[in-house]
Amino acid sequence: MELKKVLEENRLALGTMVFGWKTSYDEALNLFKIALDNNIKLIDTSVSYGQGKSHEIIGECLQKIKNRHFFYIATKVGGNSGVIDQNYASGYRFKTIINQCNLSLKQLKTDYIDLLQLHYPTEEVSYEEMYAALLHLKKVGKVKRIGVSNYLPEDISDFERSCNIKNGYLSNQIEVNILKQDNLINLKKNKIKRINLAYALLCGGILKKQIIEDKDFIKKNLYNRKDYQYKYYLLQQNKTKQKLELLTDLSHKLNIDPLYLAIIWVYGQKEIDGIILGPSNQEQLKDLLKIISYEVKMEILNEFNDN
Repeated sequence: MELKKVLEENRLALGTMVFGWKTSYDEALNLFKIALDNNIKLIDTSVSYGQGKSHEIIGECLQKIKNRHFFYIATKVGGNSGVIDQNYASGYRFKTIINQCNLSLKQLKTDYIDLLQLHYPTEEVSYEEMYAALLHLKKVGKVKRIGVSNYLPEDISDFERSCNIKNGYLSNQIEVNILKQDNLINLKKNKIKRINLAYALLCGGILKKQIIEDKDFIKKNLYNRKDYQYKYYLLQQNKTKQKLELLTDLSHKLNIDPLYLAIIWVYGQKEIDGIILGPSNQEQLKDLLKIISYEVKMEILNEFNDN
């Protein structure tokens, strides 16, 4: 099954980052059943999600449903797998990529992975070494397709050029939302067509917290981790506050949940081939599926654009 074909049938993907800590096996099984009923084939995960717990729950769900070939499993290597052995723990050396893939196959209870991606860019390992590992896994049939995640367009082009890979062959998974648009802007400037998957549609939950849960959230410095500090900085910008006000106003005018509007904005970007939803329970997924039923003119939502 080709990734392009999967996304032509349905541009929605089921994200599983919270499997194993917010989402139990029973709830995950419900999510898989809903995905099956709604022709959502792409399942996004990583060896680092829940340090293997996400993989294990997915594996149990696939065995229970008995329909492995319906789903397109996209996972990532390079992050912290939770394994003490340094050959498995994290990183992008040839041996680590091979070992993490084998670990992923075992956890997922499958004999192949549809899409294996490098989770983050690195300067510690050459493109050639990483590609050699991916190519080996593809040649032996453990991986059907390869890609990257969180790469800039120019970095992927360098990767492809260094390894004599056809331009646009590698897919990319990137953060795109109304608050963080730099990745999208880079895509618009880049002329090479490749498959791009968007995640963090609500800016890692920031939009939900600010708009729905806590009106004073923007005033609180709750972030200690480096990535969270950036989001705190983002919330202090006047441009961000204007977007949040616009989101609320449009929500009232169109009678559509503001979070749906934020996701619809990403869904409507022509540079994005698929969007990864991150529900923690079946009620959330059922609600999120409503976004494809709304007819909202992108001219209206273009007010959120940074360029």
